[in-house]
Order: sequence, then structure tokens, then C-alpha cells
Amino acid sequence: MFSENVRFLLVIRPRFVTTSLFLFLLLPIMAASCTGQTAPTGWPGPIVAGGKVYIEANGNVLALDPSARAKESPFPAGDLEWVFPDDGKTKIGPIYGAVVENVGTLYFGTFSGKIYAVDAKSHREKWVYPREGAIGSIASSPVLSEEALFIGSSDNNLYAFDKGSGTLLWRFPTGNKIWSQPTIANGVVYVGSLDHRIYAVDASSGKQVWSFEAGGAVLSAPVVEKSTLYIGTADSKFYALDAVTGAEKWVFSASGWFWAKPVVKDGTVFAASMDHHLYALDERTGEQKWLSPFAAGGPISASPAVSNDVLIVASQNGKAYGVNTADGTQKWIYTPTESGKMLAPVYVSDGVAYLNVENKRLHAVDTKAGNVLWTYKLS
Repeated sequence: MFSENVRFLLVIRPRFVTTSLFLFLLLPIMAASCTGQTAPTGWPGPIVAGGKVYIEANGNVLALDPSARAKESPFPAGDLEWVFPDDGKTKIGPIYGAVVENVGTLYFGTFSGKIYAVDAKSHREKWVYPREGAIGSIASSPVLSEEALFIGSSDNNLYAFDKGSGTLLWRFPTGNKIWSQPTIANGVVYVGSLDHRIYAVDASSGKQVWSFEAGGAVLSAPVVEKSTLYIGTADSKFYALDAVTGAEKWVFSASGWFWAKPVVKDGTVFAASMDHHLYALDERTGEQKWLSPFAAGGPISASPAVSNDVLIVASQNGKAYGVNTADGTQKWIYTPTESGKMLAPVYVSDGVAYLNVENKRLHAVDTKAGNVLWTYKLS
């Protein structure tokens, strides 16, 4: 009999998902169930804030000092490095998104169905929701406005909380689980659901503004640029929608579904697909801008990140690529010493790309040439 963790992933299987891809999603859960773990290892994305790198590992959130990691100092090195919770026993993970930092507070949701706010200086809990019990498993990152936090859950709901107190403000129901990270623009929260719809929800009231029905489950996070929303879906299509009305502006078809969050820069939308390709699309028309898309060595589910004229793309073949944003040519390739899929979103800060290799080891890589600066073992 499948555990609850197995059932959690079974629901995302749309009728067009290939057997091999479905097994890729299912096997880690089955392995975790067989070993008696309460949840599988996540694929958390790293972030940098206040000179520290934050990432989840082994069920805890870590604060890493890049200079100490470059020196390979024992962890924790001084007051800048810490672990939450710090009792050596409590595990809150795994996390399938990234920690979000705002004004000295870290926010994140966990697979166990809780949302945390943690003081980044004292590394003490500020609030947790719910205090007792849990909502549905969380498979993405929150997004913040000035006053609120928004996050989706596998209980089919989009939640809004007071950022300071953790008080529930409203809850918006969809027709299936939400794995998509929300985004907020002009007072509207946008989110995709496994029910094949993209929703626009008023950030203050939680009332629906519009919804758009795609041809497949929506796993990707939307990006809003000017008055257009860009998002890819599991029907192997990438959509540009009017952010105000939800009307379709254009659609681009690939040969594999879209999971990664797109990147929009200088009139170009960079969309990575599970068909191993990175596409450069004109933001107005959806036409391809490169002579041919960039071909990675495996499916791309990790969200890429841009640093000046280099787009850093991480693939499930365990390699990362530096791609020229102008023409799609490869500038460099980085191959970690250990094997493992790159599933977590790439994070770039001050010319350094942070790559999580299957939550085994965190790699800090120079974005100009792809040279490794330091690594840190996560598990």
C-alpha cells in the first residue's frame, strides 16, 4: 500500500506524461517510504541575503558564510553560520522551494505542511502556521508583498498570511494541488494549479479576478513583465497572457512540458523545457530569436538565472551551462565531481551561481567562466 507521500505525487500524472518521467517523479517517494522516512529529500533552492547563503538540508535550514565555506572551515564557523532548529533533534523539512528573506526575516514552507517565519539574526522562530497540525504539503516558495505572504499548498488552496504575525488573511480554493510558486504584481497574485488553470486573485480580498484554462497541469511559476504574464505548462506549451484580463496574447509549442520559471530580460523570454531545450522567445510575438534553441544534455526542470549576458541553466543530466543570452551559444559547462540531477532553481548573486546537486552538495560557481569557487556537502 502506497504511503501518503506516494499519493502526493500520483495526482500530478496528467495523461500525456511519459512513463519514464512519471517514474522519475515517483521513485524518490517510493524509496523514502521503503526506508521509513516521513518524506523524501527535497530539492530546495539556495538564496543569498545579508552576506549569507540559506538552504535547507537534512530537514533543517542552514545559514552558510561563503568566506568560511571557501576556506573549508568546520561548520558552523562563528556566529554567521547556524542551523534551524538548533536542538539537534527537530526536523522541519524537506523543502521543495527556496527560503525567502525580507527585512531580516526568513520565510518558507515545508513538505510537512507548515509555514515558518524565522529571525535571520537570532535564528529563532517568529511564527509558524498552523501551530498544531498542518495544511497540505508545500512544494514551492512563498512570495511576499509589503504586508502579506502568499503560498500554495497541495490541499488545493492559495493562502495569504499577515507577514508580521502569521495570521491567516484569506484562502482561495482551486480544483487541484498547487505546486506553482505564486507571483504578485499590481495588487494581484498569480498562481498555477494542477487543475490546468492559471488564476489571478486580488491580493487584498482573495477574490478571483480571472482564470485561464491551459491544456495541462501548471507547475511553473509565472512571471509578470509590464502588462503580460508568461508561464509554461505541462501540455508542452508556453503562454503569454494579458495580466489584466487573462486573454491569450500568444502561445509557443515545444516537445516537452515546462516546469522551470521563465526569465525575462531585454525583450526576450527565456523558457526552459523538459525536452532538453532552452528557448529564447520574443516577448511581443513569441517567435524564436535564436537560430536554434540551446540544447542541454537532459531535461530542464530547474529554473535558470541570468547574470549580465550569461544565462545559467542547470539540467537533470547533472551539468550546468553558461549560455550567451544574445545568440544561445554555450560559454561554459560545469560538471560537478559527484553525480546527481540538478532539480533546484539556480540562484545568482554578485557574479556567483549557486547550484544544488540533488541536495547532496551545494556548489558556488563563477558565472563568467564556470569555475568552481567552493562546495559544501549537504547530505
